[in-house]
Amino acid sequence: MDFDIPFQRAILRLLLTNLRFATHYGTLIKEEYFETQFLKTIFSLGLNYILQYEKEVDSSEMTTLVSDYTVTRGWSKDIYREIKDEIKQVFMTPIKNEQFVTDRFITFCRKQEMKNALIKSVGILEEDANYDQILKMIDQAMSVGCDGSDSLTYKDLLNLPELFRQKYNPTKLVKTGYPTYDKCFMGGLAAGEIHVIQAPPKSGKSTLACNIGTNALLYNKTVYHISLEIKSVDVMAKYAVRMTNLTYDELVSCSDVEYIERIAKFNQYKPRLFVNYWTELTVSAQVIRGWVSRTRSQTGFNPDLIIVDYDDCLLPVRGSRDDMYNDAGEVYSDLIGLADYFKCPVVTFAQPRREAWEKVNNDELIHSYDLAHSARKAHKTYSISSLNFKEGSNEGIFYIDLARRGESGVKIPIVRDLSRGIIRERANIHAVGG
Repeated sequence: MDFDIPFQRAILRLLLTNLRFATHYGTLIKEEYFETQFLKTIFSLGLNYILQYEKEVDSSEMTTLVSDYTVTRGWSKDIYREIKDEIKQVFMTPIKNEQFVTDRFITFCRKQEMKNALIKSVGILEEDANYDQILKMIDQAMSVGCDGSDSLTYKDLLNLPELFRQKYNPTKLVKTGYPTYDKCFMGGLAAGEIHVIQAPPKSGKSTLACNIGTNALLYNKTVYHISLEIKSVDVMAKYAVRMTNLTYDELVSCSDVEYIERIAKFNQYKPRLFVNYWTELTVSAQVIRGWVSRTRSQTGFNPDLIIVDYDDCLLPVRGSRDDMYNDAGEVYSDLIGLADYFKCPVVTFAQPRREAWEKVNNDELIHSYDLAHSARKAHKTYSISSLNFKEGSNEGIFYIDLARRGESGVKIPIVRDLSRGIIRERANIHAVGG
Protein backbone atom coordinates (compact mmCIF):
# COMPACT_ATOMS: atom_id res chain seq x y z
CA MET A 1 0.00 0.00 0.00
CA ASP A 2 1.44 3.34 -1.05
CA PHE A 3 1.73 5.98 1.66
CA ASP A 4 2.20 8.69 -0.98
CA ILE A 5 2.31 12.47 -0.53
CA PRO A 6 -1.45 13.05 -1.09
CA PHE A 7 -2.28 10.34 1.46
CA GLN A 8 0.30 11.73 3.91
CA ARG A 9 -1.46 15.10 3.63
CA ALA A 10 -4.84 13.44 4.21
CA ILE A 11 -3.54 11.76 7.38
CA LEU A 12 -2.13 15.07 8.62
CA ARG A 13 -5.41 16.87 8.00
CA LEU A 14 -7.31 14.15 9.86
CA LEU A 15 -4.80 14.31 12.71
CA LEU A 16 -4.96 18.10 13.02
CA THR A 17 -8.72 18.57 12.63
CA ASN A 18 -10.19 15.47 14.31
CA LEU A 19 -9.43 15.16 18.01
CA ARG A 20 -10.88 11.65 18.23
CA PHE A 21 -8.56 10.41 15.47
CA ALA A 22 -5.58 12.13 17.09
CA THR A 23 -6.43 10.66 20.51
CA HIS A 24 -6.86 7.11 19.23
CA TYR A 25 -4.22 6.90 16.51
CA GLY A 26 -1.83 9.84 16.87
CA THR A 27 0.77 7.76 18.71
CA LEU A 28 0.79 5.21 15.87
CA ILE A 29 2.07 7.80 13.41
CA LYS A 30 5.83 8.06 13.14
CA GLU A 31 7.80 10.94 11.71
CA GLU A 32 9.59 8.53 9.39
CA TYR A 33 6.31 7.85 7.56
CA PHE A 34 6.50 11.32 5.96
CA GLU A 35 8.73 11.92 2.94
CA THR A 36 9.56 15.62 3.26
CA GLN A 37 10.99 17.62 6.13
CA PHE A 38 8.09 20.04 5.76
CA LEU A 39 5.52 17.30 6.43
CA LYS A 40 7.61 15.92 9.29
CA THR A 41 7.69 19.39 10.88
CA ILE A 42 3.94 19.91 10.55
CA PHE A 43 3.32 16.47 12.04
CA SER A 44 5.57 16.85 15.09
CA LEU A 45 4.44 20.40 15.91
CA GLY A 46 0.76 19.59 15.34
CA LEU A 47 0.76 16.41 17.43
CA ASN A 48 2.60 18.08 20.32
CA TYR A 49 0.05 20.91 20.29
CA ILE A 50 -2.89 18.47 20.33
CA LEU A 51 -1.43 16.39 23.17
CA GLN A 52 -0.69 19.51 25.22
CA TYR A 53 -3.96 21.40 24.73
CA GLU A 54 -6.33 18.52 23.88
CA LYS A 55 -7.91 20.41 20.98
CA GLU A 56 -7.72 20.50 17.22
CA VAL A 57 -5.41 22.84 15.32
CA ASP A 58 -6.67 25.18 12.63
CA SER A 59 -4.67 26.57 9.71
CA SER A 60 -3.80 29.89 11.37
CA GLU A 61 -2.63 28.23 14.60
CA MET A 62 -0.51 25.79 12.61
CA THR A 63 1.06 28.66 10.67
CA THR A 64 1.91 30.45 13.94
CA LEU A 65 3.50 27.31 15.36
CA VAL A 66 5.66 26.92 12.27
CA SER A 67 6.59 30.60 12.29
CA ASP A 68 7.87 30.39 15.87
CA TYR A 69 9.65 27.12 15.16
CA THR A 70 11.50 28.40 12.07
CA VAL A 71 12.74 31.39 14.05
CA THR A 72 14.14 29.22 16.84
CA ARG A 73 15.79 26.94 14.26
CA GLY A 74 17.24 29.84 12.34
CA TRP A 75 15.58 28.80 9.08
CA SER A 76 15.30 31.24 6.21
CA LYS A 77 12.13 33.08 5.20
CA ASP A 78 12.06 31.02 1.99
CA ILE A 79 11.82 27.81 3.99
CA TYR A 80 9.08 29.32 6.15
CA ARG A 81 7.10 30.27 3.02
CA GLU A 82 7.45 26.74 1.65
CA ILE A 83 6.22 25.17 4.89
CA LYS A 84 3.39 27.71 4.99
CA ASP A 85 2.39 26.63 1.46
CA GLU A 86 2.49 22.98 2.59
CA ILE A 87 0.19 23.82 5.53
CA LYS A 88 -2.27 25.28 3.05
CA GLN A 89 -2.06 22.10 0.94
CA VAL A 90 -2.71 19.94 4.01
CA PHE A 91 -5.80 21.87 5.12
CA MET A 92 -7.16 21.91 1.54
CA THR A 93 -6.83 18.14 1.16
CA PRO A 94 -10.32 16.68 0.65
CA ILE A 95 -11.42 13.77 2.82
CA LYS A 96 -14.64 12.25 1.51
CA ASN A 97 -14.58 9.17 3.74
CA GLU A 98 -12.80 9.46 7.09
CA GLN A 99 -13.31 5.77 7.90
CA PHE A 100 -11.66 4.71 4.62
CA VAL A 101 -8.64 6.92 5.32
CA THR A 102 -8.45 5.61 8.89
CA ASP A 103 -8.69 1.96 7.84
CA ARG A 104 -6.07 2.44 5.12
CA PHE A 105 -3.74 4.16 7.57
CA ILE A 106 -4.13 1.41 10.21
CA THR A 107 -3.41 -1.26 7.57
CA PHE A 108 -0.25 0.59 6.59
CA CYS A 109 0.86 0.83 10.23
CA ARG A 110 0.24 -2.89 10.77
CA LYS A 111 2.39 -3.74 7.76
CA GLN A 112 5.19 -1.51 9.02
CA GLU A 113 5.03 -3.05 12.48
CA MET A 114 4.90 -6.55 11.00
CA LYS A 115 8.04 -5.84 8.96
CA ASN A 116 9.82 -4.64 12.10
CA ALA A 117 8.62 -7.69 14.05
CA LEU A 118 9.87 -10.09 11.36
CA ILE A 119 13.25 -8.36 11.23
CA LYS A 120 13.59 -8.60 15.01
CA SER A 121 12.45 -12.24 14.90
CA VAL A 122 15.48 -13.20 12.81
CA GLY A 123 17.80 -11.98 15.55
CA ILE A 124 15.80 -13.76 18.26
CA LEU A 125 15.91 -17.03 16.32
CA GLU A 126 19.67 -16.75 15.90
CA GLU A 127 20.19 -16.06 19.61
CA ASP A 128 17.86 -18.24 21.67
CA ALA A 129 14.88 -19.24 19.47
CA ASN A 130 12.37 -17.79 21.96
CA TYR A 131 9.21 -18.64 20.03
CA ASP A 132 6.86 -17.23 22.67
CA GLN A 133 8.55 -13.85 22.39
CA ILE A 134 8.29 -13.96 18.60
CA LEU A 135 4.60 -14.90 18.79
CA LYS A 136 3.94 -12.02 21.16
CA MET A 137 5.72 -9.55 18.86
CA ILE A 138 3.76 -10.70 15.82
CA ASP A 139 0.48 -10.66 17.74
CA GLN A 140 1.16 -7.09 18.89
CA ALA A 141 1.97 -6.06 15.31
CA MET A 142 -1.27 -7.58 14.01
CA SER A 143 -3.21 -5.83 16.77
CA VAL A 144 -2.04 -2.33 15.86
CA GLY A 145 -5.03 -0.02 15.79
CA CYS A 146 -7.35 -2.32 17.74
CA ASP A 147 -6.04 -2.00 21.27
CA GLY A 148 -9.53 -1.67 22.68
CA SER A 149 -9.16 2.01 23.56
CA ASP A 150 -12.32 3.96 22.88
CA SER A 151 -12.07 7.19 24.81
CA LEU A 152 -14.61 10.01 24.55
CA THR A 153 -14.90 13.44 26.13
CA TYR A 154 -17.72 15.75 27.18
CA LYS A 155 -17.54 17.27 23.71
CA ASP A 156 -18.53 13.87 22.32
CA LEU A 157 -21.39 13.68 24.82
CA LEU A 158 -22.87 16.78 23.21
CA ASN A 159 -22.85 14.92 19.90
CA LEU A 160 -23.85 11.53 21.31
CA PRO A 161 -27.10 11.04 19.36
CA GLU A 162 -25.14 11.24 16.11
CA LEU A 163 -22.41 8.91 17.40
CA PHE A 164 -25.09 6.47 18.54
CA ARG A 165 -26.83 6.63 15.17
CA GLN A 166 -23.53 5.89 13.44
CA LYS A 167 -22.83 2.83 15.60
CA TYR A 168 -26.36 1.45 15.34
CA ASN A 169 -27.10 2.47 11.76
CA PRO A 170 -29.73 -0.04 10.54
CA THR A 171 -27.85 -0.51 7.27
CA LYS A 172 -24.74 -1.61 9.18
CA LEU A 173 -26.39 -3.90 11.70
CA VAL A 174 -26.52 -7.62 10.92
CA LYS A 175 -30.02 -9.08 11.15
CA THR A 176 -30.20 -12.67 12.33
CA GLY A 177 -33.58 -13.64 10.90
CA TYR A 178 -35.16 -13.76 14.37
CA PRO A 179 -37.11 -10.45 14.66
CA THR A 180 -37.61 -10.56 18.42
CA TYR A 181 -33.95 -11.40 18.98
CA ASP A 182 -32.86 -8.51 16.72
CA LYS A 183 -35.28 -6.15 18.46
CA CYS A 184 -33.49 -6.79 21.74
CA PHE A 185 -30.32 -5.37 20.17
CA MET A 186 -31.84 -2.27 18.56
CA GLY A 187 -32.37 -3.97 15.23
CA GLY A 188 -29.43 -6.35 14.86
CA LEU A 189 -25.86 -7.17 15.81
CA ALA A 190 -23.32 -4.32 15.79
CA ALA A 191 -19.61 -4.19 15.02
CA GLY A 192 -17.22 -5.22 17.77
CA GLU A 193 -19.79 -7.26 19.68
CA ILE A 194 -19.63 -10.93 20.67
CA HIS A 195 -22.90 -12.82 21.12
CA VAL A 196 -23.03 -16.30 22.64
CA ILE A 197 -25.72 -18.91 22.05
CA GLN A 198 -25.58 -22.13 24.07
CA ALA A 199 -27.33 -25.46 23.83
CA PRO A 200 -26.67 -29.08 24.86
CA PRO A 201 -25.17 -31.44 22.27
CA LYS A 202 -27.51 -32.23 19.30
CA SER A 203 -30.53 -29.34 20.64
CA GLY A 204 -29.42 -27.45 17.00
CA LYS A 205 -26.38 -25.00 17.47
CA SER A 206 -24.87 -25.64 14.06
CA THR A 207 -28.27 -25.44 12.36
CA LEU A 208 -28.99 -22.12 14.06
CA ALA A 209 -25.54 -20.86 13.04
CA CYS A 210 -26.32 -21.57 9.38
CA ASN A 211 -29.78 -20.00 9.70
CA ILE A 212 -28.22 -16.80 11.02
CA GLY A 213 -25.59 -16.91 8.29
CA THR A 214 -28.21 -17.47 5.58
CA ASN A 215 -30.26 -14.50 6.75
CA ALA A 216 -27.17 -12.27 6.72
CA LEU A 217 -26.58 -13.32 3.10
CA LEU A 218 -30.14 -12.25 2.25
CA TYR A 219 -29.19 -8.75 3.41
CA ASN A 220 -26.10 -8.71 1.16
CA LYS A 221 -23.73 -9.25 4.07
CA THR A 222 -20.43 -11.13 3.81
CA VAL A 223 -20.27 -14.13 6.15
CA TYR A 224 -17.13 -15.93 7.34
CA HIS A 225 -18.15 -19.20 9.00
CA ILE A 226 -15.62 -21.10 11.12
CA SER A 227 -16.48 -24.66 12.10
CA LEU A 228 -14.57 -26.52 14.78
CA GLU A 229 -17.00 -29.41 15.06
CA ILE A 230 -18.32 -30.49 11.64
CA LYS A 231 -16.49 -30.55 8.29
CA SER A 232 -16.89 -27.74 5.75
CA VAL A 233 -18.95 -29.86 3.35
CA ASP A 234 -21.44 -30.61 6.16
CA VAL A 235 -21.66 -26.92 7.02
CA MET A 236 -22.31 -26.11 3.38
CA ALA A 237 -24.98 -28.81 3.29
CA LYS A 238 -26.80 -27.00 6.11
CA TYR A 239 -26.68 -23.78 4.10
CA ALA A 240 -27.81 -25.65 0.98
CA VAL A 241 -30.94 -27.21 2.53
CA ARG A 242 -31.80 -23.91 4.22
CA MET A 243 -31.53 -22.02 0.93
CA THR A 244 -33.25 -24.58 -1.32
CA ASN A 245 -35.86 -25.97 1.10
CA LEU A 246 -34.71 -29.46 0.20
CA THR A 247 -34.27 -32.15 2.82
CA TYR A 248 -30.87 -33.74 3.22
CA ASP A 249 -32.15 -36.88 1.45
CA GLU A 250 -33.51 -34.76 -1.42
CA LEU A 251 -30.21 -32.90 -1.62
CA VAL A 252 -28.45 -36.18 -2.38
CA SER A 253 -31.09 -37.55 -4.76
CA CYS A 254 -32.14 -34.47 -6.74
CA SER A 255 -30.75 -33.81 -10.20
CA ASP A 256 -27.99 -31.27 -10.68
CA VAL A 257 -30.34 -29.19 -12.84
CA GLU A 258 -33.00 -29.01 -10.11
CA TYR A 259 -30.43 -28.11 -7.48
CA ILE A 260 -28.89 -25.33 -9.59
CA GLU A 261 -32.33 -23.91 -10.32
CA ARG A 262 -33.16 -23.78 -6.62
CA ILE A 263 -29.86 -22.36 -5.41
CA ALA A 264 -29.71 -19.85 -8.27
CA LYS A 265 -32.59 -17.94 -6.68
CA PHE A 266 -30.04 -16.73 -4.14
CA ASN A 267 -27.81 -15.20 -6.81
CA GLN A 268 -29.85 -12.00 -6.77
CA TYR A 269 -28.49 -11.36 -3.26
CA LYS A 270 -24.89 -11.79 -4.44
CA PRO A 271 -24.11 -14.14 -1.55
CA ARG A 272 -20.60 -13.97 -0.16
CA LEU A 273 -20.01 -16.96 2.08
CA PHE A 274 -16.65 -18.41 3.16
CA VAL A 275 -16.46 -21.56 5.28
CA ASN A 276 -13.42 -23.16 6.89
CA TYR A 277 -13.04 -26.15 9.20
CA TRP A 278 -10.32 -26.93 11.71
CA THR A 279 -10.08 -29.88 14.05
CA GLU A 280 -11.05 -28.84 17.58
CA LEU A 281 -8.32 -27.57 19.91
CA THR A 282 -5.83 -27.03 17.06
CA VAL A 283 -6.31 -23.31 16.33
CA SER A 284 -6.74 -19.99 18.11
CA ALA A 285 -8.55 -16.77 17.18
CA GLN A 286 -5.23 -15.55 15.80
CA VAL A 287 -5.21 -18.36 13.22
CA ILE A 288 -8.80 -17.50 12.33
CA ARG A 289 -7.80 -13.88 11.93
CA GLY A 290 -5.02 -14.90 9.56
CA TRP A 291 -7.41 -16.97 7.42
CA VAL A 292 -10.01 -14.21 7.25
CA SER A 293 -7.30 -11.67 6.38
CA ARG A 294 -5.91 -13.83 3.58
CA THR A 295 -9.35 -14.54 2.17
CA ARG A 296 -10.23 -10.86 2.36
CA SER A 297 -7.03 -9.98 0.48
CA GLN A 298 -7.81 -12.53 -2.22
CA THR A 299 -11.47 -11.62 -2.67
CA GLY A 300 -11.72 -8.02 -1.52
CA PHE A 301 -14.66 -8.84 0.78
CA ASN A 302 -14.54 -7.54 4.36
CA PRO A 303 -16.48 -9.67 6.86
CA ASP A 304 -19.83 -8.31 8.00
CA LEU A 305 -20.35 -11.30 10.30
CA ILE A 306 -18.03 -13.95 11.72
CA ILE A 307 -19.58 -17.17 13.03
CA VAL A 308 -17.49 -19.42 15.30
CA ASP A 309 -19.00 -22.85 15.99
CA TYR A 310 -18.04 -23.37 18.74
CA ASP A 311 -15.95 -21.52 21.38
CA ASP A 312 -14.85 -24.41 23.62
CA CYS A 313 -13.00 -25.92 20.64
CA LEU A 314 -10.61 -22.95 20.41
CA LEU A 315 -7.18 -22.54 21.96
CA PRO A 316 -6.26 -19.24 23.64
CA VAL A 317 -3.88 -17.13 21.57
CA ARG A 318 -1.25 -17.04 24.29
CA GLY A 319 -1.23 -20.78 24.73
CA SER A 320 -2.96 -23.06 27.19
CA ARG A 321 -1.96 -22.93 30.84
CA ASP A 322 -3.74 -26.24 31.44
CA ASP A 323 -6.33 -24.18 33.29
CA MET A 324 -9.65 -24.57 31.46
CA TYR A 325 -11.38 -21.88 33.50
CA ASN A 326 -8.88 -19.13 32.69
CA ASP A 327 -8.28 -20.42 29.16
CA ALA A 328 -12.01 -20.00 28.47
CA GLY A 329 -11.80 -16.36 29.53
CA GLU A 330 -8.73 -15.83 27.33
CA VAL A 331 -10.57 -17.30 24.34
CA TYR A 332 -13.40 -14.79 24.78
CA SER A 333 -10.91 -11.93 25.00
CA ASP A 334 -9.42 -13.23 21.75
CA LEU A 335 -12.85 -13.34 20.09
CA ILE A 336 -13.54 -9.75 21.16
CA GLY A 337 -10.20 -8.85 19.60
CA LEU A 338 -11.35 -10.59 16.42
CA ALA A 339 -14.56 -8.54 16.38
CA ASP A 340 -12.64 -5.31 16.99
CA TYR A 341 -10.02 -6.13 14.35
CA PHE A 342 -12.53 -6.67 11.56
CA LYS A 343 -15.12 -4.19 12.89
CA CYS A 344 -17.95 -6.70 12.73
CA PRO A 345 -20.02 -8.80 15.16
CA VAL A 346 -18.93 -12.30 16.14
CA VAL A 347 -21.54 -14.93 16.96
CA THR A 348 -20.20 -17.96 18.77
CA PHE A 349 -21.82 -21.09 20.13
CA ALA A 350 -21.19 -22.90 23.38
CA GLN A 351 -22.27 -25.84 25.49
CA PRO A 352 -23.74 -25.37 28.97
CA ARG A 353 -22.40 -27.23 31.96
CA ARG A 354 -23.23 -30.93 31.86
CA GLU A 355 -25.58 -30.66 34.85
CA ALA A 356 -27.73 -28.22 32.84
CA TRP A 357 -28.30 -30.56 29.90
CA GLU A 358 -31.51 -32.00 31.34
CA LYS A 359 -33.03 -28.70 32.49
CA VAL A 360 -35.20 -28.33 29.39
CA ASN A 361 -36.75 -31.78 29.82
CA ASN A 362 -37.67 -30.69 33.34
CA ASP A 363 -39.50 -27.58 32.09
CA GLU A 364 -36.64 -25.24 32.96
CA LEU A 365 -34.62 -22.91 30.75
CA ILE A 366 -30.86 -22.81 30.31
CA HIS A 367 -29.56 -19.55 31.81
CA SER A 368 -26.38 -17.53 31.48
CA TYR A 369 -25.01 -19.00 34.72
CA ASP A 370 -25.27 -22.46 33.12
CA LEU A 371 -22.61 -21.49 30.57
CA ALA A 372 -19.47 -23.54 31.14
CA HIS A 373 -16.84 -21.37 32.88
CA SER A 374 -19.58 -18.71 32.99
CA ALA A 375 -17.90 -16.11 35.21
CA ARG A 376 -14.86 -15.81 32.95
CA LYS A 377 -17.04 -15.65 29.85
CA ALA A 378 -20.16 -13.77 30.89
CA HIS A 379 -18.59 -10.40 31.68
CA LYS A 380 -16.92 -10.29 28.24
CA THR A 381 -20.02 -10.87 26.10
CA TYR A 382 -22.78 -8.63 24.81
CA SER A 383 -25.39 -11.32 25.17
CA ILE A 384 -25.89 -14.91 26.31
CA SER A 385 -28.83 -16.84 24.92
CA SER A 386 -29.87 -20.49 24.79
CA LEU A 387 -31.76 -22.92 22.58
CA ASN A 388 -34.26 -24.95 24.59
CA PHE A 389 -35.89 -27.97 22.90
CA LYS A 390 -37.31 -30.87 24.88
CA GLU A 391 -36.11 -34.25 23.71
CA GLY A 392 -38.21 -35.38 20.73
CA SER A 393 -39.98 -32.02 20.36
CA ASN A 394 -39.69 -29.59 17.47
CA GLU A 395 -41.14 -26.70 19.46
CA GLY A 396 -38.93 -24.82 21.84
CA ILE A 397 -37.75 -21.52 23.32
CA PHE A 398 -34.95 -19.25 22.12
CA TYR A 399 -34.13 -17.59 25.45
CA ILE A 400 -32.21 -14.31 25.77
CA ASP A 401 -31.07 -14.35 29.37
CA LEU A 402 -28.40 -11.62 29.28
CA ALA A 403 -28.27 -8.59 26.98
CA ARG A 404 -26.01 -5.63 27.66
CA ARG A 405 -28.06 -3.32 25.47
CA GLY A 406 -31.71 -4.09 25.11
CA GLU A 407 -34.07 -6.39 26.92
CA SER A 408 -33.00 -9.42 28.96
CA GLY A 409 -35.14 -12.34 30.08
CA VAL A 410 -36.89 -12.68 26.71
CA LYS A 411 -38.48 -16.00 25.66
CA ILE A 412 -38.92 -16.43 21.91
CA PRO A 413 -41.09 -19.40 20.83
CA ILE A 414 -39.43 -21.24 17.93
CA VAL A 415 -40.07 -24.27 15.76
CA ARG A 416 -37.60 -26.44 13.89
CA ASP A 417 -37.40 -28.86 10.99
CA LEU A 418 -33.90 -30.27 11.18
CA SER A 419 -34.39 -32.33 8.02
CA ARG A 420 -34.47 -29.04 6.10
CA GLY A 421 -32.08 -27.15 8.37
CA ILE A 422 -34.78 -24.78 9.58
CA ILE A 423 -35.23 -23.09 12.96
CA ARG A 424 -37.88 -20.37 12.80
CA GLU A 425 -39.41 -17.89 15.22
CA ARG A 426 -43.15 -18.42 15.65
CA ALA A 427 -44.65 -15.22 14.26
CA ASN A 428 -45.93 -12.42 16.46
CA ILE A 429 -45.35 -14.15 19.77
CA HIS A 430 -43.29 -12.26 22.34
CA ALA A 431 -43.13 -13.11 26.02
CA VAL A 432 -40.92 -11.93 28.83
CA GLY A 433 -40.09 -13.91 31.93
CA GLY A 434 -37.69 -16.29 33.62
